Amino acid sequence: MRRYLEWDYAADTVTEYERHGECTKCGACCEARIEFTIHRPYKRDTRSGGRETNSRGIWQEVNTGRWRYFFRMERADPNHDTRCSELTDDNLCAMHEDKCFLCREWPFSPRCTAPFPECGYGFTEIQRGRISEREEE
Repeated sequence: MRRYLEWDYAADTVTEYERHGECTKCGACCEARIEFTIHRPYKRDTRSGGRETNSRGIWQEVNTGRWRYFFRMERADPNHDTRCSELTDDNLCAMHEDKCFLCREWPFSPRCTAPFPECGYGFTEIQRGRISEREEE
């Protein structure tokens, strides 16, 4: 089972979500050309938010059970005019059936879908806690 976590260091919260729904192939996320800071996956370590987050900003984690992947959304502007190079003229993803990990796992939290009301994915909050309490474990 995939775990989707959002680490918000300013609010000192970590929230775990369950994702549901499916891609509607609307192309809105590809039109917006979302930019991410991506860190290579790594196995568990003692830092609850992962060593790559530097304990700053808001990070989304995709935890596969064996590996942890961290992403930070830099920009999600549906009015931005730079399209993904894999988006076809009819707004379909040319790589939809064979997407890279980032595109396959996106969206990671409700924050990712907020700019895209037509997105077919939704989230249910599983649990929320304080980051400072988790780091004491």
